[in-house]
Amino acid sequence: GVAAEYRIPKREILVEVLLLSPSKKVVHNLTGRRVEKASFWLFLSERVATREGAERLSDLLNNPGEFLPAMESSGGGVVLLNKDAVMALTAPADAEFPVEDGQTSHATRTGGVGAELTLLDGTVVRGEVAVVMPEGKRGLVDFLNLPQRYFALREGGNVQLVNKRCIVRVTLIGTEPEK
Repeated sequence: GVAAEYRIPKREILVEVLLLSPSKKVVHNLTGRRVEKASFWLFLSERVATREGAERLSDLLNNPGEFLPAMESSGGGVVLLNKDAVMALTAPADAEFPVEDGQTSHATRTGGVGAELTLLDGTVVRGEVAVVMPEGKRGLVDFLNLPQRYFALREGGNVQLVNKRCIVRVTLIGTEPEK
């Protein structure tokens, strides 16, 4: 009745999460860091206050707060994930780069920088970073030094939102060094 009238519509999205974890579901053990891969359902709002359009994964992850509500893909239990423990999150690219009026979003049309990232556990992820910055500050290092905790790395039809605090090394791909 009345409660349903005030519900905020949400979109469900299935994501794979790479977590620093003390659990027994360990897939790597490198330099004392245990990592777990797990699938969760996340819930994105149909609207955000900061701009027009639906909430993106980066909006959800970069919002204030230390914990992220999720639902386990198997069993359906509700969990709260510590954002510092989420090393990377993989989802379909349209969860971050929505198709608007038959075109991809501005961030994907403007191109990006190819990068290979090495994470704390030795995992290597590759893709393109959409560097949208003001004139004179368009380098990848300028972008990575922004205060947001997570950024998007796109590869084909998928996007990975990577926790900058979990990156050990960044290597540029397909660019010539400036002389």
